[in-house]
This record gives sequence, C-alpha cells and structure tokens, in this order.
Amino acid sequence: MKTRSGFTLVEVMAAISVGSILLVLSMGVVHRVLNVESHSRDQARIQRSLSRLSHDFRRDVQRASSIEQNLESLVKLRFSDKSTITYRLIEGNLHRTQESQEKTQQRESYLLPADAVVTFLQSESPNSVELTITRDLQLVRIPPRPMLHDVAEVGRLARLAQSQESAL
Repeated sequence: MKTRSGFTLVEVMAAISVGSILLVLSMGVVHRVLNVESHSRDQARIQRSLSRLSHDFRRDVQRASSIEQNLESLVKLRFSDKSTITYRLIEGNLHRTQESQEKTQQRESYLLPADAVVTFLQSESPNSVELTITRDLQLVRIPPRPMLHDVAEVGRLARLAQSQESAL
C-alpha cells in the first residue's frame, strides 16, 4: 500500500474559498477604518482652524478702535493706525484680510464645515462683538449645535495699552 503525500483538489479549493472569504471581510474592515481615519483627520483640521479663528478674532476685535458690519463683508475692524481687518464668508470658508494704506498686507482662510452658519452680533453696551458658528445636523427636535462662540470687547487691548502708557 502506497501512502500519498499532498493535498487533494477538493482540499485546495476549500482552502482558497476560506482564504477568499477572509480577504473580502478584512477588506471591508480596512475600508471602514480608512474612512473613519479620513473623517477624524478632517474634523481635527476644522477644530484647529476654529481655534486659530477664535484666537485671531478676539485679538483683532480687542485691538480695534471701531467696528462696522455690512452686507458685502461680515465684519470690518478699523484700527488707530488707519489699517483695517475684514472678515468675509467666501465659498463656505471665513477669510480674514488685513489692509494698510489700501494694500493687502495679509490674508488668511479658516476652514469651516460645509453646513456651518456664521453669525456676527454687535452689542452697544459694552461695545462688543459676538461670533457664533453653528452646525445644523438636521436632526428632529435637536437644535443646531454651536461649534464656536466668542465674545470680544472692542478696543479693550488698545485702552489697556493707552492706560499703561499714561501711567508711565
């Protein structure tokens, strides 16, 4: 009696079938992991952009000597050295443009989610500006979620600098 070593065709086909099924299942998991990673990266980029916007907006408003709102630009800040900073919503992103003597000195763009709503509210007492960025998730009975809410007093840093100079 001869003993045969090796695999039969049925055993090889069964092994290939099991391997193919495992490969298809693992590709689905890898695809989901890559989608989640991409979404997380986009959310982190938006959060960094909103953090920069929050810092720059508060600093600009507190340095400004006056503020105006109009339809063309959301907010225009004027400074004592005759320079201006304008915040505009263009194609879903918020743009900050710094101009001095009618020349653009600096431009910056802040990434926002596609469904974000930007509102600027100016109050007179105290003279402050409120920036709110909300995102409506279109869920039933759930109000839009604020992503960023900043309130800054106009001219606060300018007044502090003047009071420090007068004290010296």
